[in-house]
Amino acid sequence: MPGPIKVVDVYGDILPVTQAWLEEEIRQGRLSPHTGVQHAPWTGEAFLPAGELPQLQALWSEPNPALARLLLRKRAAWLSSALSLLILGLGLWQLLAHAGVLERTRWMTRLAELGPTGFEPLVFEGAWASPWLSQLIHGGPDHLFVNLAVLGYCGYRVERAHGASGFAAVAAASLGSGALAIGLFEPVPVVGSSILAFGLWGAQIATGFRFGDNLPPSHRKFYGYGNLLAFAVLWAGSMRHGGVSHWGHLGGLLGGAG
Repeated sequence: MPGPIKVVDVYGDILPVTQAWLEEEIRQGRLSPHTGVQHAPWTGEAFLPAGELPQLQALWSEPNPALARLLLRKRAAWLSSALSLLILGLGLWQLLAHAGVLERTRWMTRLAELGPTGFEPLVFEGAWASPWLSQLIHGGPDHLFVNLAVLGYCGYRVERAHGASGFAAVAAASLGSGALAIGLFEPVPVVGSSILAFGLWGAQIATGFRFGDNLPPSHRKFYGYGNLLAFAVLWAGSMRHGGVSHWGHLGGLLGGAG
C-alpha cells in the first residue's frame, strides 16, 4: 500500500495527514498552493507544491481555493496598475494644459466633449463610451489624487483576489451601474474616476464578506470589515462637499459589490 500523505506546515514540520483532510483544507481555502505535499503515487519521494499536483487540480478550481491561489501568487496586478498610471498621466496632462504649461491638444478637447456621462450624453447624443471616458477627466488636483488613491489601492486588492479578468468584470459592472444611476438621478453630466473607485471598493468589501475565514489569514485585513471603516469615513467626508455625484458613487459601489 502507498504510504501516508505528508505535508510541510508553516513551521517547516512534516505532518502525516489523510486525503480527506487535505481535500477539505483546499476546499475551505485554508491550504496554500505552495504547501509541500509528498505522497508516493503522486510525487514519489519528493515534496511538490500542492497547487501543482494534477490529482488536486479540480479542487483548486473551486471558488475558495481559487481565491486563495490568486491571493498567494507572486504575480503583479498589472491591469489595475496600468489603468491607474493611464488616469494619472492623462490627469497630469490636463492639469498642466489648464495651467498653460502644455498646449491643449485636439484629443484633449475631444475628450472633454465626449467624456461627461449622464442622461443627455447617453440618450440624446449616443455617447455610449462616456461611462468609460468620464473616468479619465478630472476637475482639479484634489479631484484627481483623492480618486487615484482609492482607485490604486482598491484596484490592486481586487485584481490580487480575482485576477485581471475579474478586475475587468468588476470595472464594467461598476461603470454600467454608476452610469445608470447618474442618468436616472443626476441633473447634469458627471466626470471623474470616483465611480470606478467606489465600485472597486464595493468589490473589495464584498470579497471579505463572501469568503470570510476562507481568505488566507495574512490577507483578511485587506477585505471586508478590514476596509469598511476607513472608506466609510471617506464617503462620509464626500457627503459634505458640493459638486459630488453621490448617485454615481452609490451606483458604482453597488455594481462592484454585486
